[in-house]
Amino acid sequence: MHDERRTIFKRIAVIMTAAVMVLLAITGVLEIYYLQRQRSHSRTVEIRQFELDSQPYDLSLHNIRRFEARHTLNPERTGGLRVYMDQWPGWKYIISFQTMSNGSLTGAIFALPYEGKGAPYERDFKIPEWQARVFLRSFDRQIGGFGGAYAGCTDGTFYQFERWQGQKLSSGVGNAACQLHYAELEALVAETLVMELRDTPFDWRGWFDEKRFLIMAGKGQ
Repeated sequence: MHDERRTIFKRIAVIMTAAVMVLLAITGVLEIYYLQRQRSHSRTVEIRQFELDSQPYDLSLHNIRRFEARHTLNPERTGGLRVYMDQWPGWKYIISFQTMSNGSLTGAIFALPYEGKGAPYERDFKIPEWQARVFLRSFDRQIGGFGGAYAGCTDGTFYQFERWQGQKLSSGVGNAACQLHYAELEALVAETLVMELRDTPFDWRGWFDEKRFLIMAGKGQ
């Protein structure tokens, strides 16, 4: 009788151990699935980010192309870059870069205070060939093969881009406030424009602060 009970207890222990192992395996699979799904939202892809009928209006390709037409820009045809940023609660930005035949960049920026409270800022700019080469190579290296960020957040700095190279399109969307990848892209644009645009009503320091904070805090990977 005693041996029979011991056998039953052993079987129960084996079954419980197996059940725990199965639950741990399922939990691990679900965690991997969740992380991969989380990363998929911010990874580099090859699709348009700006659509003709996008909502809100700021992200509409119609709106962006009207802005580009005012400055004779066409990043899709010449090889260039479109960036949209929403720095809550500060400013919203549309920035377009177009590659010229000599390797330099010409472009324009449109900035609007959040919720339209204040005058907009709109300027043309030109980036010399050597600086344009460094900027685009750095940008392309940063976005190339990026598999997505593990972190995510809703508030902060929404960052969306389209990088055109001939018929090739690379694009992405994320948040520079909690994703170091997008904070790096934000800082790259700022490093390129800060000396060309010195009359801005917004503070360029905010474009660098998020990258510094995430690096110091060891977050946003």
